[in-house]
Amino acid sequence: LFRLDDVKATGPVFDMVKLDDMNASYLRALSHEQYADFLADHIKAAAQYLSPILDHVQKRTPRPLDFARWTEPLLSHSLHFKGELLIPKQGTAEMAKRVLQHFAKAFEDVEFKSAQDFDTLIREQSAVLDVKTKEVFMVLRVALFGSLESLPLWEVVEFFGKDWMVTRLKAALALVPRA
Repeated sequence: LFRLDDVKATGPVFDMVKLDDMNASYLRALSHEQYADFLADHIKAAAQYLSPILDHVQKRTPRPLDFARWTEPLLSHSLHFKGELLIPKQGTAEMAKRVLQHFAKAFEDVEFKSAQDFDTLIREQSAVLDVKTKEVFMVLRVALFGSLESLPLWEVVEFFGKDWMVTRLKAALALVPRA
C-alpha cells in the first residue's frame, strides 16, 4: 500500500548494474534486423548530437567503425581507463593529482571566451604549478578522454561545457594511483 510517509525527499538512486542487466535483456530479445536498426538509430543520434565537433571526429576516422573510438569517451557517463595513464612519463602520481585538483578548481572559477583564453589559462597555471605545459595537457587529455590521443580539448570543452570538464577532472582524481 502506498503511503506518503514512505516517500523520501532525497533524489532517486539508480542501480546501474540492474539497469545494464535490464538493457542487455532487452537488446538480446531483439531480432538481428531490429538490433541493426537500433544500432543505426543510435549512431545517427550520436552523430547528430556531436555535429558541432563531428569535423574533428571525421578527420581522425579512416574507417567507419573508428567513430566509436573517438566518441565513446564523450558519450559515456563514467571514466573507463587505467589511472596510470594520468601519470606523465617524467611525472609522478602526486604531480598528476596536483594538476587535476588545481585545474578542477581553476576551471570552476573562470569563464572562457575563446580557445586562446583556455590555452592561456593552462599555460599560466602550468607555470604556477611548476609543471611542464605539455605534461599538464597530457593529464587533462587523459582525464577528459581516457586516452593519450583526443579530439582538440578546447572544441570539446566548448561543446560539452565547463561543468562537464570539471566533473571529469574530479572523477579522474579517484583513478590516480596511490604514490
